Amino acid sequence: MPRQPRRWRRRVIGGVVILVVLAVGGSVAGFHFIAAKAPASLTLPRSATRPGAPSTSSGPGQATLDGAWNTGPGSIAGWRVQEVFLWQQVTLTGHTSKISGSLTMSGTSVSHASFTVNMASVTTDQSQRNVLDTSAYPTATFVLTSPTELSGTPADGTVKQALATGNLSMHGITRAVRIAVSAERTGSSIYVLTDIPIAFADWHISLPDTGGLYGIKSPGTLEVLLHLTRSAGLTRPPPQKRRREVTTLGHPAP
Repeated sequence: MPRQPRRWRRRVIGGVVILVVLAVGGSVAGFHFIAAKAPASLTLPRSATRPGAPSTSSGPGQATLDGAWNTGPGSIAGWRVQEVFLWQQVTLTGHTSKISGSLTMSGTSVSHASFTVNMASVTTDQSQRNVLDTSAYPTATFVLTSPTELSGTPADGTVKQALATGNLSMHGITRAVRIAVSAERTGSSIYVLTDIPIAFADWHISLPDTGGLYGIKSPGTLEVLLHLTRSAGLTRPPPQKRRREVTTLGHPAP
């Protein structure tokens, strides 16, 4: 008779172990199912790489880009982090299209740029994972502090790279940053792409850590794709060649 309680005890313990295994396995499976939905990294349209795309040069006849350029539909920004759950690592992202701002070009130089992202409007499939505490710090802003030079006027369908120096304000902190940007001209639009590494400790962002059971790895990435269109009324036409007047014996040259 004393053996019967032991059998029941073994069965109970075995049942608890099975339930724990099923719960953990189901959580891991669900975690990977959610992670599979993470969108790809932001990219430029890359019209120059499409078959049949026109090949144009940025010679003297290339239309000027002088003037102000504003954010338009198709702009997107957000964050991308590596999340760990039960020692499994996946990518978690959040994005928004609520971006405002503009830049000003003169020749091949960007003389002014200021952009603000409404971080509170960032959406993700897992709304409870508010990595950047956007309810308390709803915006992120970048302001150019020195001109950015481009290597010539970009031709339609070509991509130019440059380094931009400015102040990034986020999570209640403003820091000087130097970021790599890529710009592609597509017809009457300009697309600008940048990925900014974010070391969370530098921005006083606290991360959950349960010894490997769950956590967010640093650094994360602030990714931005701007679709810029020229401001109405600020378009400058290409400079016109002035006719050279030469006087010969009192008569203008034909």
